[in-house]
Amino acid sequence: GMPPLELAGDSLKLVNAYKKIAKAVVQKDVSEWMAGGVTPANSTARFVPTIDCIGVDSDPMLEHSVKEELQVAAYVPRTVTLIEFLKEIDKMVFE
Repeated sequence: GMPPLELAGDSLKLVNAYKKIAKAVVQKDVSEWMAGGVTPANSTARFVPTIDCIGVDSDPMLEHSVKEELQVAAYVPRTVTLIEFLKEIDKMVFE
């Protein structure tokens, strides 16, 4: 009974802003992906713009298995991107 997460409206604006910042700040192309499961975003997206499925670098075929691993080298660029993304959201909301 969980509603789908639809990538539209203000949620789409958030995803596009994140992609733009990642490209400008850390020279990375980011793509959102569909996991086919349910996350809290399925519920929140009905009420507030939501961004989801742009997580840590990992092999989706190993997700939630004993062979799942995280690429630690991705943390710094993702943190920098997140900081710049939050600054951009602040401008979008308060300007």
